[in-house]
Amino acid sequence: MSQTEQIIEPIIFRLDLTLEANLQDEITLNYDDKETVLKDQERLSIQMQVPFTDHEERINLIKFTGFRPDPSPQIYIKKLRINGYEVHDYRNLFSFHMADNAFVENRVIAETDVISFNGVLKLETKKNRDRFTWFPITYSRKRTDMVYRNTILNCLSQYGCFAGQDCQHDPLWKRYELRGEEYDFIALGCSVTAGTGIEKHRSWPALLGDTTLNLGVPGGGCDTMLNNIKCLMDKKIRFKKVILLFPSEGRRLYRLKKHGYSFNLPMLAPIETNQPMDVGKFNIFFDKHELDDYSKKKSKELIVNYHPKRDHRIIKRISTLLEDNGIEFYMSSWSKDTYEFLTGSIAERNLLPMFNEEGDDSRGIDGSHPAENIHEKWVKSIEKQIGLGK
Repeated sequence: MSQTEQIIEPIIFRLDLTLEANLQDEITLNYDDKETVLKDQERLSIQMQVPFTDHEERINLIKFTGFRPDPSPQIYIKKLRINGYEVHDYRNLFSFHMADNAFVENRVIAETDVISFNGVLKLETKKNRDRFTWFPITYSRKRTDMVYRNTILNCLSQYGCFAGQDCQHDPLWKRYELRGEEYDFIALGCSVTAGTGIEKHRSWPALLGDTTLNLGVPGGGCDTMLNNIKCLMDKKIRFKKVILLFPSEGRRLYRLKKHGYSFNLPMLAPIETNQPMDVGKFNIFFDKHELDDYSKKKSKELIVNYHPKRDHRIIKRISTLLEDNGIEFYMSSWSKDTYEFLTGSIAERNLLPMFNEEGDDSRGIDGSHPAENIHEKWVKSIEKQIGLGK
């Protein structure tokens, strides 16, 4: 889904608010055609169904009445959940529109989590559109659109994003958009290609030069790579050469269709690696249990039913597709099993040396992925074959 694609049909999501009262008088709350009274020291949980579209700038949530002219009584928003996801940093999602207050100017209070006046609490959907329409992986109305992880975009760290890293993203709620530029190299692979856990400028795609498009997808497998090659060709993206660094076997791209969109979910074993949403983030498209259950089900299915022949067939399809379209390509892998298959299935001119064939156990800052020196050594070993610098 592009940043500008409109959501016309309402997407209904569940919103749960936990309120805590420090009051002198009873305050009446009206929401969803319901009415309730909040008393001093009470803790109240409110659940409502909220429709999201691009038509409205903001959505009315709760009307508060009963406050007298005294700023000391307060109702605090203590917790927000959207579709079962606990939301962090939620003050800027709300505004409060004062109304019918004596002796004070009724005004709009932006970015609040405290109510001290009569008025209406509203959800600021238009201002936060990018956040409401964000999903950790790409999604689109077109089933075979580009697969990429939005979670790694715009990271200000010098290292490729990885779980547990305390990094900043600016802007935070960015979604991937393929730029129609001309590239010397297209780099396809998994987290190793993405440069997870190492200095960005020392990942192997970065070492190929500034005119390289890095389409490394953490957790992605052969089918993700095939999808993205087809997408590049469908969109007529201009490039000279493709380098594919295949991951280990046992990965699969699933697509979950909802609200007219296809949501991409690359998965691999073990199951715990496939939790799609980071802590504190939410999505309006799926209930947390729905997405978690789907992820667990498909992860188990992958473990039980997976056979390496599927990956082998996909690699052959990629090779045939590139050859038939006259595209110059090169293949390798960091997995011994995958590389062994490559040596017996593709032409020698298309086969690059194995990535980290020596088994160097140096690791990046994340303690998991191959260190920068391994990337540099591999690029040095392939630069003549791929015509780097020509």
